Amino acid sequence: MLIRERTAKSRQVMSALEKVMKGRNMSMAVKWRIRNSVILLTLSYASETWTWNAAQQSQIKAVEMSYLLGACSVSRWDRESNEETYGRFGMSET
Repeated sequence: MLIRERTAKSRQVMSALEKVMKGRNMSMAVKWRIRNSVILLTLSYASETWTWNAAQQSQIKAVEMSYLLGACSVSRWDRESNEETYGRFGMSET
């Protein structure tokens, strides 16, 4: 599958989980586990055969940041940097 198809599938999964992820009754640890077990696996399915370029890496990062911002209940209008968003999850950007 192409990276474009994988990112589309991941966005479908994120939209299905949107109400759950934006809820304040779930801890960040649970949201982090959902990211690792559902979103990243959906996004990286069959990635062993992909050849990566900068544009494709940017697409992957955009999907991940979309999930993280939604999980933190932050919008792009809040102008929070990617580093700050990763910090909320206790992650580094790499």
